[in-house]
Amino acid sequence: MRLSTVLNYSSEILEMKKREAVALIEKFYCNNLNYLGEMVYGYKCSYSDEIDAICKNISFGRKLTRKVDDGTATCIVKGCD
Repeated sequence: MRLSTVLNYSSEILEMKKREAVALIEKFYCNNLNYLGEMVYGYKCSYSDEIDAICKNISFGRKLTRKVDDGTATCIVKGCD
């Protein structure tokens, strides 16, 4: 299962705080991702301090970034922690 751009919705639309966004990502991670499932939890067309700050507070899974078109996708993979 692949979940995409969770933080774009949580921070921009729902106006969540950093800890709330991390809790939402962890909930999706624990309840919706299969083993080795990947979640793209943020996408940056330009530099974003908010997404980087949330990323630093995630302590589960394996975090990685991927270049996508002109931006960067921030991802987490389940089962690699």
